[in-house]
Amino acid sequence: MAQSNVKQQLLHSVEWTKAQRGEAYDGNVPELVAARQRYMRACDALNDPRDYSWRNQVELWRREPCQDNSQDHYCHGRDE
Repeated sequence: MAQSNVKQQLLHSVEWTKAQRGEAYDGNVPELVAARQRYMRACDALNDPRDYSWRNQVELWRREPCQDNSQDHYCHGRDE
């Protein structure tokens, strides 16, 4: 529900629509500042080295059984 509210806010923002069209816009309007802060927090959370659960998920993905022996080093997470 919150995302649809944010999306509606941005769609009604004149500066957002200018930016989407590639025109000059004022990036200091509250809607765009809030959007940048949300995206910055999301990127920080994704790239946080302390988030072992995300990194473990990637490792598990890499360790899936291979169908093709030529890709074996990707399946086991090591270069051979």
